[in-house]
Amino acid sequence: MKKVLLIDSGSGGVNVLAECIKEAPYFDFLLFCDNNNIPYGNKTMEQIFEITQKNIKDIYQFFKFDIVVFACNTLTAMVIEKCRKMFPKIMFIGTEPAVKTALKKYKQQ
Repeated sequence: MKKVLLIDSGSGGVNVLAECIKEAPYFDFLLFCDNNNIPYGNKTMEQIFEITQKNIKDIYQFFKFDIVVFACNTLTAMVIEKCRKMFPKIMFIGTEPAVKTALKKYKQQ
């Protein structure tokens, strides 16, 4: 069974978790709400990356996950690529606002 870690800076990840369970009820999920470090928005990319890699390493000690879902736009935008490089054996999935995807697809001409 695949194990999935969801990380959010607060409790909003509960909604993402609910959708994940609907789509993949056969996976084993753990939601980590990083209330100690909220808000992420006032931190530098380096601070967020340091916090995130520490959280990932600490949680992996007791929950050997295969996939990490960033249920947080800030994490996705700022550190997902660094995490993919640092932890190449773990799949990282990010969330981003739909408007960001739309803007990429439909650039002004």
